[in-house]
Amino acid sequence: RAVANLTSEMAPEDKRKIGMEAFKQLFRKLPDTENYFKQNNERLCFFVTRAIEMSGEIYQDPVRLINDTLSLGLRHIMYQVNTQYFEAFVFCILEELQRFTTDATALDGVAWAMTQIAASMVRVIEEGSTPLLRAVLANNPKQVKKALSEFPRQDRIAACM
Repeated sequence: RAVANLTSEMAPEDKRKIGMEAFKQLFRKLPDTENYFKQNNERLCFFVTRAIEMSGEIYQDPVRLINDTLSLGLRHIMYQVNTQYFEAFVFCILEELQRFTTDATALDGVAWAMTQIAASMVRVIEEGSTPLLRAVLANNPKQVKKALSEFPRQDRIAACM
């Protein structure tokens, strides 16, 4: 309930401000992350706003949210996001939220929810990113041939699907 109250009481301007500050902090701590986030500021703020909203939704409809999270994790494979950035992303959002509210229960709830969501996405990315998929994303025919050579000939088409 505390998380739901926190997320519902936040004005869009507050979420945007938290988003901007969280990304500024993330870019200061891990400069390489700027290579992955080439979107405009509004889109970056949307990512943080959505993360905050998802932290409230996990308590209301966990099954739907986990399915959405797994789907989002699969899309992140295509974006070739390094999984080491997830922890820092969550940490930066939580630090900014601590400046927004003093409700320890809500902060603990958001921290738990974001950690679960990030861990699910990392698991999907690490388990779903096969050598064949990485070769295709790298657009490297030699790596694709090498990855396919590990499969028996009759299974190669299925591996490509």
